[in-house]
Amino acid sequence: MKTYIRASGKFPTDAKATEIATCRSKLRDRIAQHQKRAALMLGVDPNQIAEVYEDVVDDTILKSDWSADEIEATSGDDIENFVLAMPSTLLDHDANDTVKRARVQEITLRIGQCNDALEAVRTEIARKVFVFKEHVRQARSKRYKFRAWTEIHAVDAVLRQAVSRYRQGRRALINLQASESVLTVFQPLLDNQLQAKYIFLDSHVRGVKHEKMPWFWTTNVCEDCQTDIFKREGELLH
Repeated sequence: MKTYIRASGKFPTDAKATEIATCRSKLRDRIAQHQKRAALMLGVDPNQIAEVYEDVVDDTILKSDWSADEIEATSGDDIENFVLAMPSTLLDHDANDTVKRARVQEITLRIGQCNDALEAVRTEIARKVFVFKEHVRQARSKRYKFRAWTEIHAVDAVLRQAVSRYRQGRRALINLQASESVLTVFQPLLDNQLQAKYIFLDSHVRGVKHEKMPWFWTTNVCEDCQTDIFKREGELLH
């Protein structure tokens, strides 16, 4: 929803504005249903939620006009910023036995979310390198170069969403007080680690001896180390 609103620009057309208002109305109804179910299933007041913030992706790294907003409980037209009542967003004093059991289940779900997001981050960075090498650099006319850069922007959009999903999942794991072993695997994802230059690292090239690939290139995502080319190549570089 937020991505669609950004894509519509600061001054959307009347048709776009009407469509956004309709989507917000439907989203408000769905959120109201979720809050009622949360209160019933968890036995808490869904209005008592902790402050949760979304990490921001540095625009200068991804070369885009995108910027993330802090997620906070809000009302009015910005319903897409509303924080849902979840085990990870409830205040500690609301943690009854039902909430504690739900937190264990959410930890499992958030681990899966982080794994999927990391895989998407690696895939999109690799895709961006491919587009640069095969399309941008090989373009022989303005028409084909424009088309190639359009592909780059599309990849950036998917990459931003993957980064946002990972950071939200990791923040939830911290709020859920996941075990140290889990938080050790899912490290902070820094903006300077999203640069595509790390894929070009070659131990035989002069000047990159002390360069290291970011941690997520050698992480055992979904226990795929046996067949993961990223893992094998990362070990060779180190």
